[in-house]
Amino acid sequence: MATQPQNDGPAFGGSISFSKVVDLSWPVHPGIPQWPGDPVVEFETVADIAEDGYFLRRFSMGEHSGTHLSAP
Repeated sequence: MATQPQNDGPAFGGSISFSKVVDLSWPVHPGIPQWPGDPVVEFETVADIAEDGYFLRRFSMGEHSGTHLSAP
C-alpha cells in the first residue's frame, strides 16, 4: 500500500506576514555575558581614518555570544 502526500497546511514557500517586529538584541561588546568557557568577544582596529583614510574594525566572538536571532 502506497502512502499519499498530506496537504493539510500551507505549501512550503508561502508568504509570512508580521504584525510587529520586536528587537530584543543587546549591543555586542567585550564585557557581554558569556556562557562559561565560550570565547571572549574581541575587537581590533585594523585601519583608522588618521593613518589610512578609512576606518575598519575586526571582531571575533563565539557563535552563541549575546542574543540569538530566531526565525518564526
